[in-house]
Amino acid sequence: MQETRGALAVSQRTRSHLPVTVVFFSQRADEEEAALLEGLLDARERQRAAAIRAPLRRHRFIVAHARIRQILARILGVDARSVPITADTRGKPELPLDRPVAFNLSHTGDLAAVVLAPGTAPVGIDLELRRPFTDPARIDRLARRCLDTTEFREFAQLRPKEKADVLLRVWTRKEAFVKALGTGLDTPLRAVHVGVGPTPHLAAVPAEAQAWYWHLTD
Repeated sequence: MQETRGALAVSQRTRSHLPVTVVFFSQRADEEEAALLEGLLDARERQRAAAIRAPLRRHRFIVAHARIRQILARILGVDARSVPITADTRGKPELPLDRPVAFNLSHTGDLAAVVLAPGTAPVGIDLELRRPFTDPARIDRLARRCLDTTEFREFAQLRPKEKADVLLRVWTRKEAFVKALGTGLDTPLRAVHVGVGPTPHLAAVPAEAQAWYWHLTD
């Protein structure tokens, strides 16, 4: 199994810590199980799955979204087919306000994870496979897209052999944060400061994120 890096972003209305659960699972299933899992999806999810041309990607989508339904069903005490997953105005999956559980999915390769927290404050998770980036020019281009001015200045002082792993560390932190917000490309990664060191340091967030206290974890 390839090594994976991940990050978790959790928000809340107060400084107290919320209980957060992260569930890891495989996106593999045999043909019979995959057919059963597809039967758990609602019409919108099945439509999205049908639009995915690549068979492996479609298979992973079906397994991951069905597993989320099974996990949420246990929390809500309902059948997986009855879990009322909707989407906000930007398309981020969510539950209705009368079912206050926040969740977010990430996947890479065959591995997937879902983060869950009580309440409606946003949560986000990101998983990335550790890829052997060796081209210094490519690493530099990605860093300029991802890092703010302070982060890039610190990044530039690193030894060349450290840069690929540090960049992936920062990338997953920022992706988890942006996924929690649900803003997608509307929030450039350079607009968020998370630090390049071994411990996340969330020092700058967009205006739409300032209503909450944030916890960022590798």
